[in-house]
Amino acid sequence: MGARIRDADDWPALALGLQLECAIWTEDQDFFGTGVATWTSANVERYLSS
Repeated sequence: MGARIRDADDWPALALGLQLECAIWTEDQDFFGTGVATWTSANVERYLSS
């Protein structure tokens, strides 16, 4: 998994996202390219207001 993620502190969230097949709510750019969808706060706010 080391090649998939740049920040070693992010691996628990990435592992959970992969296991549950769900997106991660984050502003952290390190998750891009890991194979897990990400949602920023702006996207969550936009989704909830629609």
